[in-house]
Amino acid sequence: MKIQEFIYMGTSDSRLCTTLYTSQQQTSSAGIKTIKLKFWSMDLGTTMDDEPISAVFRRCHTTLETLELDMGTLLASRYKCLDILASLGAPQLRNLVLNLHDDTIDGETVTRFITASPALQLVDIQGSGFWTPELFDALGSLTELEKLSIYQTHYDDDDDDCADIGDDVDTPPHIKEEKPGIIQNGHWLAPVLVCKHSKLVEFTYRHNNSNEDTAFLLDLAPSLAQSTIQKLHLQDISIQNGDVLSVILEHLARSQTLHTLRVWLPFDIMEKDIIAFASIENLAYLDIWDTHGAVTKEMMYNVFRHLEKRDRFIFIRGDDPDSDHTVKGYTHGTSLQPLFKKKSSGRITDQEENFIIEEYLGSD
Repeated sequence: MKIQEFIYMGTSDSRLCTTLYTSQQQTSSAGIKTIKLKFWSMDLGTTMDDEPISAVFRRCHTTLETLELDMGTLLASRYKCLDILASLGAPQLRNLVLNLHDDTIDGETVTRFITASPALQLVDIQGSGFWTPELFDALGSLTELEKLSIYQTHYDDDDDDCADIGDDVDTPPHIKEEKPGIIQNGHWLAPVLVCKHSKLVEFTYRHNNSNEDTAFLLDLAPSLAQSTIQKLHLQDISIQNGDVLSVILEHLARSQTLHTLRVWLPFDIMEKDIIAFASIENLAYLDIWDTHGAVTKEMMYNVFRHLEKRDRFIFIRGDDPDSDHTVKGYTHGTSLQPLFKKKSSGRITDQEENFIIEEYLGSD
């Protein structure tokens, strides 16, 4: 019998381990293919020696296909296990999830590891303190990458020290942008979003510094427009007003592939703002996080009176998380005959129109 999959989840108080064994005859390549390691500790003084992890990587680096490393505690040896894997290479690694919660790892280690894993198709990286332009160059070199999720866990409060300095001296306006290991602007992602060999179809970006949302999105939008992305998830970065939205949509309207879009609009959305998304030619699914509670049934009705003139399907949903209020609608446009539906409980349906509108309240 050979180990094919090893999963370990634990905290300082509990442990859970799952191991999958397969007979050697059932697989052409003996060796562990999946490793998922999760360890969290509420004790800030807890450290963990990752030498056992390094030993496993030395034995299975040629067969490893999926790696999830989620460490919520400091590692005594500064993620030596990733240094080892970066040196050995992981030629079969396809799925990678890294959740790095401390600043003990540097960008060079992550960059070398990505470069040493040329077959990666799905990459999900969370953390702060290790982001560099070279890391995104390495991601851009991956010829099989299809799904990418980036989450920079850098908070506004992290810049308090810089703000305190600025109170006493004339601090250059760019001082906050010079903190090492932090993504400086949206241009950093251009190498992975815009490249000739790109197969990237799904992209998610999140960060915790709301002060940087507008500038970051305006930097990012031109690269998104030139990318091959079909599904774009930006619901954790606020688009602050209609003017910013207009500029972003001017870029996204040039996309030939964008099909699904999720955004956060925390302002008084108007009908024209929603209709403007129709400038994205192939857009079929639009999900709006409406934290201002601006989207109403009447507004959606007027929006779809306009959109039903298109010759393709489109679905739009507006969610207000504070009130659990949802308004959604869809139309096949002129590609189908008009829809004839009767009104039913909990559902508002328009007759003799080629679209359907639904509204749900928190009590529904």
